[in-house]
Amino acid sequence: MLKKLIWIAFYVLVGCSSTVPHITLESVPVFEEESDALEENRKTIDGIKVLLIADNQKALVTAEPILEQGNIVEKIANTAHRKPALDAFSLDVLSYISKKDKFDFILHGGDILNNSCTWEFKQVEKTLNNSGVPWFVAPGNHDGYYLGITSPISISKRIYWPGNGPLDERAGWAQACVDVKTKTDEFGRVTFSNYATYQTYVADKVSFIGLYLDAIGVNSAIHKRDLTVDIEEISNNLGYEGYSVNCVDFEKSTGALHKGYMSNVCWTKHENNDDFINSLKTDNIKEGWTTILSDDDSQWEERFPWRNFLVQKLKAKFGNKSVDIIIVDTASYSPGHALKPSGWMMDLKSYGAADNAHISIPQWKVIKGLITKENDTIILGHHPLVDFDIESYQRIQELFTDYQTVRYISGDTHNGYEVKFRIDGSAGDYTVRETNLGSTIDAPIEYAVAGYSEGELLTKRYSLTPMKNILEPAALSVYKRSKKPNTSKHYAEFDDDLWTDVCSIKFGKYRKTDRSSDPFNSGVNSSPLTNYTLEDVHFLKAWMSGSSSFFIEMYVYKINRLISLIEIYSKLHSYSGIPKPATIVAKERKVENTLVKLKSKNHNYLDGISKEDWYFGMEELTELTLMYEKNLPSNKKAQDFKLCSAIYEAENEYRTNSL
Repeated sequence: MLKKLIWIAFYVLVGCSSTVPHITLESVPVFEEESDALEENRKTIDGIKVLLIADNQKALVTAEPILEQGNIVEKIANTAHRKPALDAFSLDVLSYISKKDKFDFILHGGDILNNSCTWEFKQVEKTLNNSGVPWFVAPGNHDGYYLGITSPISISKRIYWPGNGPLDERAGWAQACVDVKTKTDEFGRVTFSNYATYQTYVADKVSFIGLYLDAIGVNSAIHKRDLTVDIEEISNNLGYEGYSVNCVDFEKSTGALHKGYMSNVCWTKHENNDDFINSLKTDNIKEGWTTILSDDDSQWEERFPWRNFLVQKLKAKFGNKSVDIIIVDTASYSPGHALKPSGWMMDLKSYGAADNAHISIPQWKVIKGLITKENDTIILGHHPLVDFDIESYQRIQELFTDYQTVRYISGDTHNGYEVKFRIDGSAGDYTVRETNLGSTIDAPIEYAVAGYSEGELLTKRYSLTPMKNILEPAALSVYKRSKKPNTSKHYAEFDDDLWTDVCSIKFGKYRKTDRSSDPFNSGVNSSPLTNYTLEDVHFLKAWMSGSSSFFIEMYVYKINRLISLIEIYSKLHSYSGIPKPATIVAKERKVENTLVKLKSKNHNYLDGISKEDWYFGMEELTELTLMYEKNLPSNKKAQDFKLCSAIYEAENEYRTNSL
């Protein structure tokens, strides 16, 4: 998550826009004391166990650099890029969590992607499939939106200029989603002047829905004509001209639940889109510094991807309790909600799809057609209740007052909390309980196990990293806090199998003030390339010196990040006892020679060396990174290294970000 300060600075330059009214909810913590939370955790779940996770946000590390994940942004918000071990091994943490217990299925609260790229999706899909159980996802703001915030619809040449908006870089999205080596091999070392060339690498909202329906087997079943697809036109709703909603009732079509639990799935379809890819009209695309937001010939053919939505219904038998799980799409926006037609964020108080939850009229009609009053109902949506606009909250409120909704489960915050809200926000009992899930990439790394005990829904919550800030002396340690709402994070039980029983024993105790002795940060067994880290180019000097210097600034930053990542991989080989392949050793020597040349010109980057030479250095390091990733050790020692380096770095990132 990027700090609002970055975007406020941009808005000072280019102006801001109207505000979407949000609700104000009065809340109280579910658990006043840690002992209360632990008491719930110690209850026994009868029957089905469901793993609840959210926000793993695995980024494509080997993509080209972009402004929003560059040096200047990283200095302001250190989660613009996670630390190298988190970049490398966050999905190993997700895999570890998914195999902690015997789960019946997985509910993911959204943001399975980061930059919203097809390659990111394939990586996470493989990890979740390896869990061996069915999994279902509530789309998040990173699942279909550029950097989780916006969805630019006018794209031509790669441009970095405030007049186009901080997140409307035209080709920035493609740039963040195309592997450097793949781009060079397939398209050459050229600018992103034709977005249509790269669109299959970008997972906008339409593409995400298509990828997801593929991953859970819906598309293949339709192609085999095993399913009956009901189609309802929704063109009479403002902003949904040319749209319809496709729905499958699995019990009606096949006589059984899909994947053992899914009874219904509904998704939007535009009449000009048959393959879940947004084609771009490119005949009259303009290049240069011109803003072209109103140019029809350069807009998405499907026009407004963020209006698409996905609704799912699951059925499960928890002991003798029949439960319906409705998975809603809170990151779908009607005109005027969260995103302007240009893809811009709406206001300074909240940024785009990240902080604005919305349930459109067409989606609400679908939800009401699926929900019943006979069974307990659990609602899963990515955004927390406090992020809903007033119009949408009235619909959510109806779910709690007219149906047997026993819990709202959400993600997005990366903080997590257990709270109760008043239905009307002003009087009466605290009757709406929300379980907001923390992240599996940012500390405290959290997950939850849901099930029923004696007819009551439980969410037993666990953390792989400490729930208390690590301070010296230990007596000063205090609970971390959730920011939205502001609650003490004492509700989860510290699952220290890794932190204490594995990591602390094998790699040394985590120390806030001195981590020089642990192998993740020391120079022991490091890559020889570490000696050739380049001095960062001054951002403003590069900006003022012209486009070539500006790109060099980003290339240098990317080169240094890849060197740090390669050092982690080198230490992984050393710790596991498995030598690097000879091909990697040879490639390292070649890259070392390239870095020697670049380092000699590092202080005079404006003279004597071309922009292409810096690009070539980044390209070579990317190729070496990919070679490492294809040959990573997988024995027990290697797995310990991956998991421990990731959770230690998550804690370190939290500490740094909190200062």
